[in-house]
Amino acid sequence: MAAIDVIELYTDFGPSVGLPLPNDPGAGDAVQFDNLGRTSFKLHAKALSGQDTLSLTVTVEDSTDGDNWSEIASNEFTDTGSYFVTVDTPNAYLRASWTVDDGDWHVPSAVAFPEPAPVA
Repeated sequence: MAAIDVIELYTDFGPSVGLPLPNDPGAGDAVQFDNLGRTSFKLHAKALSGQDTLSLTVTVEDSTDGDNWSEIASNEFTDTGSYFVTVDTPNAYLRASWTVDDGDWHVPSAVAFPEPAPVA
């Protein structure tokens, strides 16, 4: 896994980093960030079936060590759509995961928009 230094990445236009998502439900690979501050996430989901009941949960987790994970953002989708959330103090490791509760889904992206940590 490569570490991403957010200070070097940051631009006035706001950088974005895709969090890897697996093709099947589960957790994607972790991304490690250095100098991570407030971070926004945009999660996308596309419903593939016309069933009456659709339910999918996309979750973003963080970790201090890449082994022990805690949920920091989550959204339940019941139709095709996007979800945007900002987390003030995420830990250095981030990953996205998804679980299907009902229906057929495609989860095309989980994107992080990190800001550098304040300089002390």
